[in-house]
Amino acid sequence: MPLPRLTRLREILLTRLNDLTRLRVSLLTRLNDLTRLRVSLLTHLKDLTRLREILLTRLKDLARLRETLLTRFKDLARLREILLTRLKDLARLRETLLTRFKDLARLRVN
Repeated sequence: MPLPRLTRLREILLTRLNDLTRLRVSLLTRLNDLTRLRVSLLTHLKDLTRLREILLTRLKDLARLRETLLTRFKDLARLREILLTRLKDLARLRETLLTRFKDLARLRVN
């Protein structure tokens, strides 16, 4: 092969090598970016997992509070029924006493 042909072939190969080197650097840069993104996403995933656990705990707390409030409302409803019954009993007693006082008043007049 003549020397100019070899020189030209060498230039072409060096250009290709240079292109491949730039491509390698570009791919390594992208790999580095993707690795950083992966780390960031894993960190966010850990944060979201912690937040999920906190929310689940709060949800359980709210469920327990709901049960407690339902029990208290039932207790208050029973107490209300007892008080209404006693109020009715007192109203009947009042009517009975009024009737007896009226009877006594009539007996005094007679």
